[in-house]
Amino acid sequence: MISEEKEKTNYVLRDAKLEFKKILKKYVLQFFSGKCTIKIYDNKTSNKVDALICKADKVNYNVYPTTGKPAFFARVKNADISDNDRKLANTILLELSYVNEFNCVRGNVYKRYNYDARYFVTYNDKISGKVKKVEKNIYKDKRYKTAFEVGISKWLGGVTIDKLIDELSRWSTRTYEGNKVPFGFLVNIKNDKTKYNMEGLIDFIEYLSTDTSGALFTDGMSSGLKLDYQGKVINYFTVKKQFLDKKPYTPISYSGFASMCREDEYKNNWVGIVLMKNGTIMIIKNQELILTKKNNKWYFVKSHLMKEIIFNFIKNSSALTDRSNINKMAEKLALLILDISYLRKGGCIGIVTDEMKNTLTDKYCNNDYLKNQNTKFKHLFIKSVTNYDEHKFLDIDRNLLQDLLSMDGALVMDANGSLICAGAIIKVDGGSDEGGRTAAAKQLGKFGLGIKISEDGNFSFYKKNVKNKVGYELVYESLK
Repeated sequence: MISEEKEKTNYVLRDAKLEFKKILKKYVLQFFSGKCTIKIYDNKTSNKVDALICKADKVNYNVYPTTGKPAFFARVKNADISDNDRKLANTILLELSYVNEFNCVRGNVYKRYNYDARYFVTYNDKISGKVKKVEKNIYKDKRYKTAFEVGISKWLGGVTIDKLIDELSRWSTRTYEGNKVPFGFLVNIKNDKTKYNMEGLIDFIEYLSTDTSGALFTDGMSSGLKLDYQGKVINYFTVKKQFLDKKPYTPISYSGFASMCREDEYKNNWVGIVLMKNGTIMIIKNQELILTKKNNKWYFVKSHLMKEIIFNFIKNSSALTDRSNINKMAEKLALLILDISYLRKGGCIGIVTDEMKNTLTDKYCNNDYLKNQNTKFKHLFIKSVTNYDEHKFLDIDRNLLQDLLSMDGALVMDANGSLICAGAIIKVDGGSDEGGRTAAAKQLGKFGLGIKISEDGNFSFYKKNVKNKVGYELVYESLK
């Protein structure tokens, strides 16, 4: 017979495992790529753990609730994560472990002393002995969100980043003289007092919190402020158009700003933080958009994963053999998706395989097929601005592609880079009760790769289901 104490311990262990699994799904799994399934195991070894996220083998990772000798761990299967992304996820998970309801150290699991009374319930609830489950979850979620944000700040450079994000989060819901205010900052995250290290004079974050006139000086696209590692103002700068071999992985409006988010010739390491007019906060590091905060929730941006999915699809579905051109097509499409996502306009893109091209153009978008003779103004206009007879997708200006994608209907090309149609109304098989973009993207997925970009900035990839040889499958979704 199990003793009462042993039974209580088993219940605590069970609850701790469930809580850890929820934390991983909600906050950590977004940093991994792949199908990512989670299974919890008891830790039967006595080995010490130095990092919370460790590679188990080629496609699996072990994730621990604490360093030292944790009582259990999660196996994230069919997953991958880059070294840089793992460092970020590890820092965030460590902060989350500090506010977890359960402590899992030295092979034991126990509920933190007086945790509910201290952190989850109000004084009146504590006195009456009534603890509302809904209220508990609200307080718990707030603690986890704070820990997540602290983890981001620590990974980026510490207290100054945390204070700046906190202040910009407040400004995301405020106005100046009735208008929403954008901001753009470059923060030097290198705390190195050498003769090349720049230091500022006044604490701008404190100034911004006490004097609203500080909201007039930046916009993140054409101008900004440089701050030192303590948040003090170094100088004001204007963004100059830069011609770089490396294209910044950001929306095109912010590419000039993003090109400055890197280590400079004096070894200053600049991280970009932007507040857009729509309230979105963007974190740019090493010329790449890494994280965004939308509607009070943080999301990890997987630009390179998008590019990889598109690259592999084109490589396996086209007659192209030049990897450089395939790479350029994939990069341009990934950047276009970012552009439309942050413009909040929405759009639909299709990339069609050679074998399915005729079926699509004959039955599902015949009226909009640019190769056909059509005297409608819209048809002739699109052929004119894209120089259809001579140019392929790679030749079309990125700004023009944004405009074409913003039209009602889908932008469709074949896997070789030839434009098929723009602003096309894709016929959808009967029985669909979904929105127009989702239904069109899924339909295009049956013929190759369909991409839906919604007006809230989310995007989804649908690909032809090769195993079943019919229909489509969801291969990537930006926000879960």
